[in-house]
Amino acid sequence: MESSLNVIPVVYNGISFRSKIEAKNALVWDDLGIRWIYEPKRLKVAENTIYIPDFDLPDFSFFVEIKGFEFDQKQDRKVRLACKMKPILVLIGGLPSITRLVTPETHALPNISFAYIFDSALSAPIKYSNVWLSECLYCGSIGFCIEDFSTTHLCECPSLYKNCYDAKVSDRILDAYKHGYHFDFALAPARSIPFPDVPIEHV
Repeated sequence: MESSLNVIPVVYNGISFRSKIEAKNALVWDDLGIRWIYEPKRLKVAENTIYIPDFDLPDFSFFVEIKGFEFDQKQDRKVRLACKMKPILVLIGGLPSITRLVTPETHALPNISFAYIFDSALSAPIKYSNVWLSECLYCGSIGFCIEDFSTTHLCECPSLYKNCYDAKVSDRILDAYKHGYHFDFALAPARSIPFPDVPIEHV
C-alpha cells in the first residue's frame, strides 16, 4: 500500500508526476518493457468538465488511472463519461504491499488492492479484487491479469503459457516491483504541475 505522502509531486525520467504512486508504476512498467504515455489527453466529457487520464498504454486497449486509496463520486462520473472513447482500468492501492512480494516458489501473485474496469459497452463498471502482472512462460511478454483469469498478453503464444490461473510470479516482475519501492525519486521543482499541452478532445 501507499501512504498519503505519495501525493507529493516527483520527477522520474525527466517527467514531473503529480504523485509518487504514478511515478512508481511508470518505473515498474519501464523495467518490464511496457510502453506508457503520461497524461496523454485532455477529454471534454461534459460542459465545463475535463478529464485527463493518468496513462495511456499504447500496446494495450485501455487507459490507466492510478489512485492511492480513494475514488470519489466526482472522479467516478468523469471516468464513466470518458470511457466512451476507450476502456479505463482504475487501479486503487498503488503497488502491491511489499510484504506480498513473495518468492516465485510460493506461486502467490502480488496484486493491487482492487480495480475497476470502465467500458462503455458495460451497463456498470466491474470491480475486481485482484489484478496483477504476469509473464508469458514461453516468450516473456508481460500482460495484465484480472481475477476472472482473462489476460491482456499481446503475444501469439499458445494460451497455456499465459493462463493467469497457473501463472507464477517471475523474478523479473518481483525485481521491478522492488525497484519501484526502493527508487529514490527527486521532488518536482514546484507543487503545481501544468496540465498537458495537448488539444482538448470531445468525447
